[in-house]
Amino acid sequence: MIEEFAHNAVEDCRGALRIIGFIGYLLVGLLQIAATIEGLNSWVGIPTILAVPIALFLGYLPLIGSVVGMVGAIEFWGWQWYWAALLFFWPIVLLIVVGGFGALFEAVRRR
Repeated sequence: MIEEFAHNAVEDCRGALRIIGFIGYLLVGLLQIAATIEGLNSWVGIPTILAVPIALFLGYLPLIGSVVGMVGAIEFWGWQWYWAALLFFWPIVLLIVVGGFGALFEAVRRR
């Protein structure tokens, strides 16, 4: 009975974490699109009505869209370069952190 309760609780937490993760991922994506729109406005001078579809397209071009979005976050929003870089390159930072912890745990396990 306790095992079944614990299993159900874990499954409920997993479901909630999936929803929270999806909402967070969606919010980061919307913030990236907004920064890219502002980057097109401030850097290239493209009006917002034209910048929206271009920003959506640039979102699929990893390096170009990220650079334009970083310019928008730095120039228009006044962010520091490292916060703007983290907004667009957070998956790389996350992989480095997770990989580092994995290597650390593996080294500790071998001892």
